[in-house]
Amino acid sequence: MEEESLRRLQDEVERLSRQLTDAQQQLQDVRRQLHALAGRPSGVPIPPPAPAPKPAPIPPRPIAKAPTEAYIGGNLLSKVGIAALVIGMAIFVKYAFDNDLIGPWGRLLMGWGIGCGLVALALFLKPRYLTYSAVLLSGGVATVYFTTYASFYFYHFVPSPVAFAVMVATTLVTVWLATLYDVEWIGLFGLVGAYAVPFLVGGNGAPWGLFTYMTILNTGVLVLSYRKDWRKMNLFAFLVTWTIFVAFVLDSSRPGYFWTSLVFGSIFFLMLYAALLIHDTAANSRQAVLIILNALVFLVAGRIVLKENPDWILFLAANAGIHAGVAWWLRVRNRSLSLTAWSLCIVSGIVLEEAAVGPSFLLLTGMAGAWAFYLTGLQRSMLFLVRWGIVLAVLSVLVLFRDLSLQAVDHQVTAYMNSVFVKRFVALTLLGGMVWAGFYRFHDRRSASWLGALLFLAAYPAGWMECYLHGLAGSSSFTLFTGTYLGISLLLIARDAGPVWRAIGLVLSVVLWLYLLADQPFSHLRTLRLAHPDTSGALRYALYAAVALATAGCFLVMRKASSQRVRQAAVYLPLAAAWYLGSEELVSLFVGTDKTAAADHYQQAYHAGWSVLWGVYSFVLVGIGFGRQWKPFRLAGITLFGIVVAKLLLYDLSGLSSGGKIVVFLSVGVLLLLASFLYQKFRLPEEKKEAND
Repeated sequence: MEEESLRRLQDEVERLSRQLTDAQQQLQDVRRQLHALAGRPSGVPIPPPAPAPKPAPIPPRPIAKAPTEAYIGGNLLSKVGIAALVIGMAIFVKYAFDNDLIGPWGRLLMGWGIGCGLVALALFLKPRYLTYSAVLLSGGVATVYFTTYASFYFYHFVPSPVAFAVMVATTLVTVWLATLYDVEWIGLFGLVGAYAVPFLVGGNGAPWGLFTYMTILNTGVLVLSYRKDWRKMNLFAFLVTWTIFVAFVLDSSRPGYFWTSLVFGSIFFLMLYAALLIHDTAANSRQAVLIILNALVFLVAGRIVLKENPDWILFLAANAGIHAGVAWWLRVRNRSLSLTAWSLCIVSGIVLEEAAVGPSFLLLTGMAGAWAFYLTGLQRSMLFLVRWGIVLAVLSVLVLFRDLSLQAVDHQVTAYMNSVFVKRFVALTLLGGMVWAGFYRFHDRRSASWLGALLFLAAYPAGWMECYLHGLAGSSSFTLFTGTYLGISLLLIARDAGPVWRAIGLVLSVVLWLYLLADQPFSHLRTLRLAHPDTSGALRYALYAAVALATAGCFLVMRKASSQRVRQAAVYLPLAAAWYLGSEELVSLFVGTDKTAAADHYQQAYHAGWSVLWGVYSFVLVGIGFGRQWKPFRLAGITLFGIVVAKLLLYDLSGLSSGGKIVVFLSVGVLLLLASFLYQKFRLPEEKKEAND
């Protein structure tokens, strides 16, 4: 009310201020008219209108301390107090049991009395103190749960049918009271106390008793889920149930392990599945995530329990059937959850295929499922399916890495021409199709970039391992495969990729060139040909093509760089690559296949051959630079001329014969004179003008 009154007063002040300003303006106009009629000069200064008074500032709203104090004193303290009371009761009973302070019946009667007393007090205070009453009620219910379980499990005073009947009745009363209060904390506090019973008092009873007790609790959660959409209770029951069950499954030495795990795991899975699907019309992404986690935890737990048991196939088939039935039931009620169930059905089918047929088709099936989910999600604008497709693609790539680590060397199978590689190739093609669709068809660059990174990481080891496992892991083969792979990747990066990918491509290009200079794969290939003269020279030219492809990709990437210096330096990259490949080809032509004279041929190629070739190449670069008026070509040619001269003086003279020295100096001298003549004759017009000036 105070804020509303202040707002109205402020609006009134602004309205009066506008009226005052308008009145002052009208008064000035009237004065000007009077001066004009009276013949008085109009240049008499007229005082400007007084500025409108500023509205009074609204005083700051006082900080409301009462609600915070009320929350701490009337809500938070009561919850902490009831939790402390329940824990204290549990510790007291445990202490009394260990020291025989109170008889068994006395302990039980005291527990039931305190629990019922708290419930009665809560109902008495409900009309006036609803929140406080709800907390007391939660503590009373937890105490009744605790006492009933102790009477059956520790003292065996109450037969199991009677104990379970009392617990069922308590659960039903809790459900009824929770709906009566319409307060989620009632059920949540009751669940905390109920689930904490076996762990606060200890004991090593039969597992089936614990799981039956948990089944009764989850039945109460299921009923509450039907009456009220209390998601905190569902989440709490979900986490606690699966945590306890997985801890039990990991210890296979317990009595009755197999059937207890299988039966109660199925019960928990179905109950939690139903609890998450009750309010299917108002489902959201969090609910879908819990459904997926529920299915995956049950699947993993089943695998741990069944291990190599043939029933594992039946288990997977039952899983797939359940998810398919749920998807069919939800097809009209909630399309998002229906697709989630279909996804889980497909995942179960993929794992079933691995169990029934073997792991050979697991990669292919998983990637096909990822392709279907991803494209369907993009087409229908369903982000959940897009993410699920990416997750399934990642899992499929992990399967690929696992298969690569387990695959043995087999020289009897032709590399790249076997069924194993064909399956991997098809799977990676599907992944490439996902990347293409994300980039160019649906324009979802973010998801397509992640998938592109995944494809880049997966395709290289999948291809190179074929060479490695089939005896083709030499330096030349590595250069051929790496250069081709990097070249294709750079061409794709240059076409449509961000600055991060371009930077990665440049770094990988530098690494490739450092490898070429350090390991000298062409030298290894020449050595191989000298040892085996009948070796074909096709591999050498394939290496040239791979290096040229990598160079072309790097050139295009550099031309799209943001830095001007990088774009200018891109011109020199293909020139350097041609220089390197030409030099290697010259050495290969000099050496040939004559093993006896190979050493002399190497010396001739390194000394006279390279000097002449580099001189001719520099002459050609200078000529093209002048002819086309390309300054980078001229600079590259002149720089190479300098390198030739330095090589002559520092390296060639010491190893050449007299005839060789004559040929080299004459050739280089003629080339230098021709280059100088061309530079003087064809220099650019602006350079001539500057020289004349």
